[in-house]
Amino acid sequence: MQRNWKGLVFIVTSLDGFIARPDGDVSWLLDQDHGIEHPVEHAPGGAGDFARVFGETDAVVISRPAFDKLNDLPEWPYPGKDVIVMTTRESFSDERVTVARNLDEVVSLIDERGYNGVFIDSAGKIRQFLERGLVDELTVTTVPLVLGDGIPLFGGVNCDVPLRLLDAGTTREGYVHARYEVLPPVPHSHAHDATQSYTPNVKRPHVD
Repeated sequence: MQRNWKGLVFIVTSLDGFIARPDGDVSWLLDQDHGIEHPVEHAPGGAGDFARVFGETDAVVISRPAFDKLNDLPEWPYPGKDVIVMTTRESFSDERVTVARNLDEVVSLIDERGYNGVFIDSAGKIRQFLERGLVDELTVTTVPLVLGDGIPLFGGVNCDVPLRLLDAGTTREGYVHARYEVLPPVPHSHAHDATQSYTPNVKRPHVD
């Protein structure tokens, strides 16, 4: 089975891998001016280019809790993009989005609508897409802050996910950008044996 769309992730984490505090608070992302100087700067090039990733995006997949938080923002953050909310809550509906009950429904919608680029938001949804081999490009921006506890980006992924580094760089704010090509996942039962690999039954788009 050939897949004609790219799964894209661009996300910010703390140094210890959390995307939010335990209660979902992300205000720490906006409060990084601690008077700290970061003398090392290496232009991140494509690794920090969110505009490029968003420009390649036709649709955004998010969780219902993430959607609820979007409603607290002064402006809708995904203008001109189709938004798919994954939720099992039967009563949920909103005219701005399409509702899908599971990942299979999401993939069917993507294929039916002919999207080329799909941006995956929300940690839980990112994990599901990674496990199914549906993420092709992953950019992680690491903030110079240790939270100690919170919502992990990759916690609970049930496989090994090999990555190929495409680009990396740092900023004056101390942020570290790293852009990866995501390779097919490897089940944990085979991860110890480099001679065995698992390739989903899908032709993956090229990433460069």
